[in-house]
Amino acid sequence: MGGSMHLIGLRVVCLGAVLIVGRPKPCALQHTSEASRGSLISLKTAATLRDRLARRFVNLFSFAMNDDVVHTGCAPVADCLPAMAVGQQGLGAAMPDVMTPAETMIRIERLVAQGLVREAAEVAAAALWQHADQPDLLLAMAALNEHLGETELALGAYERACAVAADRVDAWRGWVDALTHAGRAADAGPGLARLMALQPPIWQQVTVEVTTYCNLKCRGCARTIDAARGQWTNRHMSVDSFRRIVEAIPPTAEIVTQGVGEPTLHPDLPGIIAVAAGSGKFGCICFTTNALVRDADYHQELFDRGLSHLLVSVDSLEPDLAQTVRGGTNASDLRERLAILLRRFPGRVIVEITLGGTNLHGLAQTLADLQATGAGRVNIHPFDDMGLPDDCLSRERRAAIAQVVPDLRRAFPGLHIEFHNADPSPAVCRHPLFEPAIRVDGSLTPCCRILDDGGFSFGNLLEQSFEEVWFGTATDRWRRAFEQRSPDLCAGCPMFLPRPGA
Repeated sequence: MGGSMHLIGLRVVCLGAVLIVGRPKPCALQHTSEASRGSLISLKTAATLRDRLARRFVNLFSFAMNDDVVHTGCAPVADCLPAMAVGQQGLGAAMPDVMTPAETMIRIERLVAQGLVREAAEVAAAALWQHADQPDLLLAMAALNEHLGETELALGAYERACAVAADRVDAWRGWVDALTHAGRAADAGPGLARLMALQPPIWQQVTVEVTTYCNLKCRGCARTIDAARGQWTNRHMSVDSFRRIVEAIPPTAEIVTQGVGEPTLHPDLPGIIAVAAGSGKFGCICFTTNALVRDADYHQELFDRGLSHLLVSVDSLEPDLAQTVRGGTNASDLRERLAILLRRFPGRVIVEITLGGTNLHGLAQTLADLQATGAGRVNIHPFDDMGLPDDCLSRERRAAIAQVVPDLRRAFPGLHIEFHNADPSPAVCRHPLFEPAIRVDGSLTPCCRILDDGGFSFGNLLEQSFEEVWFGTATDRWRRAFEQRSPDLCAGCPMFLPRPGA
């Protein structure tokens, strides 16, 4: 039999069978090209080959082979080890290494823990000969093949797992994820529909823009730029509209109740938070604020209504620099309000820094100021090009910042510093499939960067059903085109590299 033959947990189902097999020896790896090594699996010495076969057959005949000559000579100098086995032993109890699926999963986990992923895949494949269509083994086989870059094998295993275990959320999620990673997100519609029917969070995050009002004029913000041109419309999403949207969309791991605006300017944000929490659809409810509008008692009400955590934007606490990057910011007021929030809601307030060319030189001072206020977790994100490209950090500068983050952590031990999107990914962005956004008017967009008024959308959730919008022909067509190239609306994204047309 060929190189794909597995002798781990081998089961021959015909009594009295004759098995003829030939195995390369482990030393073959030393003389094999890198491209061919993947085909050399289950390598055996003469002793281990005999041991395996002896567990299945009564009579064994061992040979050795050099070039095209088969002989019974010295095994250690042979290139290959053919063998013939005759007289299969009884199945079941007579097969000491036939493991149950649970035992096999433990063995697979141990191999993976040792970094032996290919060996673990062999074990999974052999076990499926014994336990065909066992869902856990199929999912293990799929995940291992995906790790090894065997995309089609992984997809086949996921698809089979979905067929034999139609109610397994992890099977459908794995299939959808594998399709997305393979650049075939448009083919994931049936899987997404099934996930929706099973009521898991098929989205990882959804952003809902509850207001477009804001008290600041931040550099590079789409609202600031469009307002200066007289092209911005201020509006709030009503609590009733928000409720209709929440009722329509599927369960989601996280909902972010903000867009291009300051959420706390909404006339009934506590009501918005209460609707989200009362739905039971969201694992986490949060939003980002500039912390300059409401006092701590107001935020206490939000937490009481169901808010999970609060993110506060602080690009600088130095007065002149804060005013430059976030027009209208009173740095002294912000410092005081932030300190109060951190003391009153320990562990529930996260600081967000947007880092661009303007405030880069002040980063160390900003971190020192944040540590002095009692901040804990600090997330740093590169400036996003929404109309001010000159303030964006180059890839080289972002990489340099990432290199000094360990030094910053040592310099400011009171802070838990993370630098996100240090290097934009060349992969296909998954946001349009798993992290969409909804504008204040109810329009569903591919991601939270596409919230400017009048931009692209899949449809309106206040005018159409979720199924019509999310699974509609226009959405499907857009996803298929997105797989091939990045559309113009993705220009300037700090998270993913642009993909020219195939």
